[in-house]
Amino acid sequence: MELRKRYVIGLLAFCLTIGVLVIFSGSHAFAATATMNESEYCFDGSSKLDEVPFWPVDGMGDTIWNKDVGTAVSSDPKVAKVTEINNETITVKPIGEGVCTISITFKDGDTGSVKITVKKNFNTGYLGASTTLNDEVDDYGQVDYGTKTIKIYSLPGTTGKLKIGKESHKYKVNSKGKATVKLKKVYKLGTKLILTGKNTTLNGSPSFKKIYRIKSVTEVHEAKSAGNKKVRIYVYYPHKGDKVKLTYKGKSYTKKFDKRSIKKGYITIELKNKIPKTDTTMRYKVINMYKQVLDKGTFTLYGGTSTEDYEEHSEE
Repeated sequence: MELRKRYVIGLLAFCLTIGVLVIFSGSHAFAATATMNESEYCFDGSSKLDEVPFWPVDGMGDTIWNKDVGTAVSSDPKVAKVTEINNETITVKPIGEGVCTISITFKDGDTGSVKITVKKNFNTGYLGASTTLNDEVDDYGQVDYGTKTIKIYSLPGTTGKLKIGKESHKYKVNSKGKATVKLKKVYKLGTKLILTGKNTTLNGSPSFKKIYRIKSVTEVHEAKSAGNKKVRIYVYYPHKGDKVKLTYKGKSYTKKFDKRSIKKGYITIELKNKIPKTDTTMRYKVINMYKQVLDKGTFTLYGGTSTEDYEEHSEE
């Protein structure tokens, strides 16, 4: 009887121990390994960002929301460091060449990691993306025809050279992120402009080379009758030496922009024939001083008066 009692007590104790272990292991002992959107990431100079975010994802690659990060630590802060923790997302910044691991612990007890590799000149893409001409946001790889002042926007400390035609200019970006270069003349459409630069204040001392082309942004955007035989043509971004060639009923008319008409933004051309009070289509070209076409096409004077009536006319 005594032996049976001891057996029962021992069995109950064993079951209780197993139960406690199961409960403990489910809540604390065995944390799951979370899958991150990137298990490895390399800053190799191609990235246009100086910092990169990482977050947990499910089996389909979708973000797991509300899985907040508790801690995120770099195994080598001299290679990369965590600059921000925002809910389920961490942000990592490269610091120097090498390899490290970012170890992440989520508030639910799960863990995750990202292997970070930082190569030489890892800031090249960031510097290149941060450098634009004549626009603080984007330059679209072009310089507008007619430009004689080139404004270079980049990271403070960037130095380099701008080459166009036979001209070569050195520049240095100031503390406000800007440098200015004055060209000697207006260049033809299609002329190549080469911009090179380097920034020794950034880790890795990255450098870049960017090539631009001179392109036209000039265009005829409106036309109106200014009398029985006169047509007023409105041109966006005209330049000294530009001409407007208008063709109507087999006859061509040409007029050059002067200082006054450039300021007004339009040219008035007198025709030999009266403009009929019906829809009237005319052909035009805007030609620069190099005899290159900046814009061409046709416009219609609806009711013989203006192109402004286009939308109203098309709805009739």
